[in-house]
Amino acid sequence: MERSGVFIRESLLWSRLKRIRTIIFDKTGTLTLERPILANPESVTNLSSSQKLALARLTSDSLHPVSRSLLEALGRKGQRLLREYPAVEIHDEPGTGRHFFADDSVWFLGRPGWLSSREPSPHDAELRQNDQVIARFHFHESLRPDAIAALDVLRKNHRLVILSGDRPEKVAAAAGLLGIAPEDAHASLSPSDKEQLVRQLDRQDTLYLGDGANDSLAFNAAWTTGTPVVDRSFLESKADFYFLGHGLRFLPKLLGLAQRRQRVVHFAFAFALLYNMAAIAAALTGHMNPLVAAIIMPLSSAISLSIIASGLREIAYSTPVVALSGNTTYGLRESTIPHPGGHEPRHETFRTEPL
Repeated sequence: MERSGVFIRESLLWSRLKRIRTIIFDKTGTLTLERPILANPESVTNLSSSQKLALARLTSDSLHPVSRSLLEALGRKGQRLLREYPAVEIHDEPGTGRHFFADDSVWFLGRPGWLSSREPSPHDAELRQNDQVIARFHFHESLRPDAIAALDVLRKNHRLVILSGDRPEKVAAAAGLLGIAPEDAHASLSPSDKEQLVRQLDRQDTLYLGDGANDSLAFNAAWTTGTPVVDRSFLESKADFYFLGHGLRFLPKLLGLAQRRQRVVHFAFAFALLYNMAAIAAALTGHMNPLVAAIIMPLSSAISLSIIASGLREIAYSTPVVALSGNTTYGLRESTIPHPGGHEPRHETFRTEPL
């Protein structure tokens, strides 16, 4: 699995993976690429210097994908402001946003409508000073490469669920592209909402994949956990495994390998049992001598190791590979899916909408 960019932290992972029946995904940064694209960059460029300073302070040490994209949009101006002005104490509210106090004002970056009843909004985040909205931000997201193909393989034997704090329309769009049932696509969730839903779903058979602080409580409730690692990672030290790279093709391979590992262990144990019973029978009937015993003892170990090595060798999995062309956020997305039998690949085109 390390060759595929997957690193196991928990030794009990393999026995747990055998029981997985429900796979739960966070959306942003897990099913989608880590850095969403700011669709209205003028919302940043039109800010005054003091407003850019506030935004830079709110995003400078955040691991959230939206914050990292906004800090990139600020560019060198944001870095210069952070060097010129003293740091402030930032307060995080997982699932909602973050804020700080300065000059008799409170600055907040997070969900739209954080001071009201969270009225429906076409925007993904907003910058506020006290009760005044300073800027609203809208982002485009792209699904991870191989996400559609990987989930097509997984749904044959697993229930697939999305738990997200994002807007319902964006979660529904992602679920539609990925073929996840509408009733299993949950939006506008707080961290505690995620935890509660995971506890309802878990029968010691759930795998939760998430990447942020708002997934930490859900990690506590899930049977098995994994996280992507890009730059710094909040959940790397808490997850049972973590993975590198931008794709999800490893996931069917990981679950398939866990099942194959179980079969190989059972087969090796059955061989050892039969081999030793035959050796005992030969000894009881007087057909065993020191030379034969000296030969069959190391031979049994060599055969057992050969069984395990051949059973767990790296093979060419039939997991489809989707090669994305162009921007996956809009229009047509072409994919090349190799035929499992090794024949010529077939080409398919998906119609997508902005997430």
